Amino acid sequence: MEPHLLALAVTVAALGGLGLADLWEPGEATRVRVVAAASAIVPALLFAPAGANAAFLAWTAILVALFVALAVVDLASRTVPDALVLPLIALGLGHAWMRDLSVGAMALAVALVVGAALVASAVPARLRAGIGGGDVLLVAAALAWLGPMVALDLVVLVAAFLLPFAGMAVARRGARRGLPAAPAVAAATLVLWLHGPIL
Repeated sequence: MEPHLLALAVTVAALGGLGLADLWEPGEATRVRVVAAASAIVPALLFAPAGANAAFLAWTAILVALFVALAVVDLASRTVPDALVLPLIALGLGHAWMRDLSVGAMALAVALVVGAALVASAVPARLRAGIGGGDVLLVAAALAWLGPMVALDLVVLVAAFLLPFAGMAVARRGARRGLPAAPAVAAATLVLWLHGPIL
């Protein structure tokens, strides 16, 4: 399959994700929707692999639609709804099972990150620097799709993609709502999904 077909499918899936986000954040500002869609479309345009098959295209479309919806909601309200994250985790593990990947290893990685999310939720909000349990669950979802072998790559890319949002928060002098992690996790996940490990 040609890379331009994957880019087209990702664009269509991103539009579907924007529609899905309307269930949580109806009529959200255009700039929020553009940033959320770009978090999926830009990595697809830059890293679309040649020779992808139809199954890879379908899985990529699912991944993009859910991550774009999560990015819109997180940008708009700084919340990450479990109703979107938990299916993303389940679909990632289902993908691993269908591909005969090590579901046990992926499930263990997800369980560890979900445990970290529970711990993060127990920490007082003023000590978390805007990172909540939902943000950590997003990382669990990414690991369910990518596998634990790229955990370090994922952390490095998420940190890099969060820098612009951190800069905007500093420029606004202490936006106290926290950083929107979903667009950064979406972009990092899609780079690794399409390109493979970077470290």
